Amino acid sequence: MSTPQDNIIEKLESEMERLKLEIFELKGELKITKGQLKEATIELQKQQGYYDDDGNYVE
Repeated sequence: MSTPQDNIIEKLESEMERLKLEIFELKGELKITKGQLKEATIELQKQQGYYDDDGNYVE
């Protein structure tokens, strides 16, 4: 028979595993979003131009 403390520990461990999985999924989504943002930035720079690292405007 498990004690109330054991039940609390089991619930917390389960919640920790769920949160670890959620973090892993969010990291994957973030990586995809960063890639999309990079692609969109490149496309926008092609259309509008941009300033390079030296501060020169490039069309």
